[in-house]
Amino acid sequence: MAKVIDTAVIQPGKANPWPKIFAAIKAAPFIPLSIIVVFVLAAILADLVTFHDAYQVSLRDRLIPPFWQDGGSWSHPLGTDPLGRDVLTRIIYGARVSIIIAAAALTIGGGFGTLVGLTAGYYGGKIDTILMRFADITLAFPLILFAILLVMVLGPSMMNVIIAITLVLWARYARVIRGEVLGLMQRDFIARARVSGASDWRIMMRHLLPNVMPTLIVLLTLQV
Repeated sequence: MAKVIDTAVIQPGKANPWPKIFAAIKAAPFIPLSIIVVFVLAAILADLVTFHDAYQVSLRDRLIPPFWQDGGSWSHPLGTDPLGRDVLTRIIYGARVSIIIAAAALTIGGGFGTLVGLTAGYYGGKIDTILMRFADITLAFPLILFAILLVMVLGPSMMNVIIAITLVLWARYARVIRGEVLGLMQRDFIARARVSGASDWRIMMRHLLPNVMPTLIVLLTLQV
């Protein structure tokens, strides 16, 4: 006599998320992340880790060499500039400006470039061609030359620097992400998502974006 199994009492087991979490941690770029963390902490704690005024001029202490050279001292570990200002202190305080600009430019430019790359790779055809030609035109402009031109037109300011970097940077992200998406579009899970009736936006955000996220994180980390 065949044994009857009551399927109503069978509960599907929950997927264990920890293997994916450990795999993501293992694949993380620790060396670039560590460098960024050091700069971020130094910028935030600048008042506590420095002993000099970043703007104080002391001609008596001008051009002191770093501590590892003859004439150097630990009071100025990286030496001083021609006006006698401590180089290490100015690097730490300057990191605040650099981090703000990097965070703003990469967030805006990287986000926009990722969206363009997802769109171009997913739809292909004329949309892909048009978007990538705009990216090629953008990449043809040297960043420094474009920044100087923008400063001459709009004037020097932190916002103009962010705008200049953003307008050039997005194309690099679009190129890389588009290449990743073109490979993912041949995978079976994309075909199954389409058959199940998922919208284009859902496929891009729920299926494509998570799969290009490791590449995006590495790219962001290396370009900070």
